[in-house]
Amino acid sequence: EEDTEEDDDPIDPYTGPDATLDGPTSVTDYTAAQHVQIFPNPATHNATLVIPPALAHEGVRVCVFGLNGRMVYETRVQQERTVLDVSSWSKGMYLIELTRLDGQQFVQRMAVH
Repeated sequence: EEDTEEDDDPIDPYTGPDATLDGPTSVTDYTAAQHVQIFPNPATHNATLVIPPALAHEGVRVCVFGLNGRMVYETRVQQERTVLDVSSWSKGMYLIELTRLDGQQFVQRMAVH
């Protein structure tokens, strides 16, 4: 008698029906994320945020959070270069979150000295 085993493999969370994509979902998205720049980093008085023309054209929401989760700055930008006045921010690390109209987000880290 032949021993038959049923395929009882669990559903793979990376390829199964409930898989989620947390990163860029296309080459264009990856390229856009790679071209978001913040300088100087660390910053003391001002930091310049540079976003790709495609993101600037559609407009993005920019939120800056301290590591404690508190939002310290929020604005909407539609230009490639934006200067952030960080002179009144406490020294430390910050997360700069850019959100596109479709909800996709890019996050960069920045230090203030």
